[in-house]
Amino acid sequence: MEKPTNSSSSSSKNKKVLEIEGYPIEGLSIGGQETCVIFPTLKLAFDIGRCPQRAISQDFLFITHAHMDHIGGLPMYVATRGLYKMEPPTVIVPVCIKENVEKLLQVHRSMDQSELKVKLIGLDIGEEFELRKGIKVRAFRTYHTIPSQFWYRDAFSASSLLKFLVLNLFSEVVSFALVHYGAFEWSWTPGSLGYIVYSMKQKLKQEYVGFPGNEIKNLKLSGVEITDTVTVPEIAFTGDTTSDFIVDIKQCRCSKCKNSHSRGIPSLKFSCSVLLLLMLFN
Repeated sequence: MEKPTNSSSSSSKNKKVLEIEGYPIEGLSIGGQETCVIFPTLKLAFDIGRCPQRAISQDFLFITHAHMDHIGGLPMYVATRGLYKMEPPTVIVPVCIKENVEKLLQVHRSMDQSELKVKLIGLDIGEEFELRKGIKVRAFRTYHTIPSQFWYRDAFSASSLLKFLVLNLFSEVVSFALVHYGAFEWSWTPGSLGYIVYSMKQKLKQEYVGFPGNEIKNLKLSGVEITDTVTVPEIAFTGDTTSDFIVDIKQCRCSKCKNSHSRGIPSLKFSCSVLLLLMLFN
């Protein structure tokens, strides 16, 4: 059985590959049917509505939200990698849907009698995942029709919290008091996320620029920190969103961009090499 690879087959060599700022991009996005955008040089894909063949060879999969046209192919993606005896993939999802995604995979394990090995990670706004040395991915908030989720951390059980809310449905004073004095905390976490891929490079500190090589080497050997870490946004993927994410002042740094590749907002300037906005006004 032949494994899928990142190399192009002879039948596809003549096809023109979309390349933006040095990043080859593959995939497709059909509103309401399927979205899967692949960056083969990074071994990652964003969303997986139906699991195209080329997605299988990507080691990392980032899911923006739980609509079927963005997550429907997930079980097939995991299962096919197992069939080809490939390493279990790493799948990143919004933290609020992680539990349900695990349940979804468990249902398929039960029906298919297969292991469906996968490393499932939930991210919240601003949290980061290290893809590999020198590359990290940060989650940011997007605005889509899928609802946000209610999360709480408390000293009660879920059942006692539910009972409390029912008994005190109309008692805002009691609710405020319990929250204010730390009985429990709640927060809203978005049902949809975008992701920014950053490169991290070491740059010689300005005060050492122009030093002879042997002096720089001696400084480094003596334990002096001679470099700064420079973080550069390379790719931003929003998934389905309205333009509200752009003007959200609480956003992670997803503005000041040098290059924008968007649909519907031609005048924007962003600091990422590649900015992908899908179905902006859905």
